[in-house]
Amino acid sequence: MPNSITKRTSYPSEWFSAFQQTERFVYLHFEDGRRLFGWPKEWPEQPGGGHIILEKAEWILPDNTRIPLLGIERMIVRAADVTIVEFEREFGEIMQLATDIHATSEAMLQYNQSNDDDESTPEGDKSDVPADA
Repeated sequence: MPNSITKRTSYPSEWFSAFQQTERFVYLHFEDGRRLFGWPKEWPEQPGGGHIILEKAEWILPDNTRIPLLGIERMIVRAADVTIVEFEREFGEIMQLATDIHATSEAMLQYNQSNDDDESTPEGDKSDVPADA
């Protein structure tokens, strides 16, 4: 068990802590279904007030097509309009995850094939036993 006295964060809120401790691109979800992708440059202490400043912003369409806002340097988004924030994994993490998924899938496939082989092998060949026995 860790020797910590409390699990409370020293940051003003969990919202602020998530942004501060996770330096990566984010997906902002809005109540009306729109999604915005970008690099958070600044964010408020609480989700209910203030604004999020995004750089490299892109709108994400319903079919997941990205529309880069190439002419926009920064976008200011009212934090109260954001319902969900997703923090994108770093590329190295994604590649490791893909490798782990592949290895796990291969192991499960081999395990299932082994079990299928065991189940298809009869416990004893009963073709020699007469029907009236």
